Amino acid sequence: MASFQVEEELKCDKDSVLEKLKDIQAMPQYWKGTKEVNVLSDDGKTAEAKIRFAFPASGKVRITRLDNGIRIDYLEGPFKGYQETIVEDGKIVSKWDVKFNWMFRAMEKKNIEHFKEGTKHALLRLQGIQVES
Repeated sequence: MASFQVEEELKCDKDSVLEKLKDIQAMPQYWKGTKEVNVLSDDGKTAEAKIRFAFPASGKVRITRLDNGIRIDYLEGPFKGYQETIVEDGKIVSKWDVKFNWMFRAMEKKNIEHFKEGTKHALLRLQGIQVES
């Protein structure tokens, strides 16, 4: 399993970040590793979706809107597990716990570093801070 956490100082309004974070269709705007989100069902609390990654792969996810963030359960695709992003007073934290499938496992260390950098950039973009990709 690949488990790691990325934390950034919250430099803007907490509620505006939460609003962006919970807008599932907006994910590709700040998570550059997610190219497309196709929502299959959404009851306002939990959504099922198919996602297409920026690299040549796709997957199925369940996205749960929490009071202070979201949890994405990766059900099918190049990795399985979860990612949770929480907005707290003064900080925004993203925690990952995923297992790469056999094809991506050979490059797991490189993938983890790539995911960490992408997560840092996403946390900044959520706050309206421009990041070069």
